[in-house]
Amino acid sequence: MKEKYLYNNPEFAYKLFSTVGLGNNKMSDYEQKLCKEIWEECNMVRSKVLIKCVQICGTADTPLARYVRAKAWSWNLVCYSNNAINAIIDYLSHELYEDAFKENLLFDNYQMRKNHHLFNTYLDLGNAYEKAKKFDKALEIYNESKKFMNSHIPYVKIANRLRILKRYDEALEELNKAKNSKFAKYPKTKEFNINYIDLNVIDRYYEEILKFKNKHKK
Repeated sequence: MKEKYLYNNPEFAYKLFSTVGLGNNKMSDYEQKLCKEIWEECNMVRSKVLIKCVQICGTADTPLARYVRAKAWSWNLVCYSNNAINAIIDYLSHELYEDAFKENLLFDNYQMRKNHHLFNTYLDLGNAYEKAKKFDKALEIYNESKKFMNSHIPYVKIANRLRILKRYDEALEELNKAKNSKFAKYPKTKEFNINYIDLNVIDRYYEEILKFKNKHKK
């Protein structure tokens, strides 16, 4: 019985992945017990459990299997960044795993839910490229993510990476793009349905990077 859960079983792999922190998959008593055993076999090491999620997917080639691989590698250690890049690109090149976003309560229509899912997946890909020290590609992907959602996040990620590369003027220009966007605003309260560029965040990073620039002028 155990073997059928541990090979070519993306459904169980996803349930195991939920024990790392994503989703809230309902499990049978046996599945809960098996997840507990796997964690113990992995010496309670998160990275090993994430690798186990990939292994359990086996050779399955379904939207769910590709999604689990993409998330498991992207949540893993820096040394697995190239695995994450390949898995996320593979996921984005095929049919999406609809159950991952179709009931997202942040948005009241299907297209926005799908866009939010794509936005986060592109951010995962950009982050994987950063970890792999492929910085130009990371900047390209963060820019690509902007077409799915209006958010300060990609602008901040780009500006921070440019700051680390000591390209201060480019970093400030990126934040100026956010400031000049028609989707930018100063929210009076933190809004639950996030589809705007929060100028409070942009202003804060702008001041920080400006300080870095002035400090390195001296």
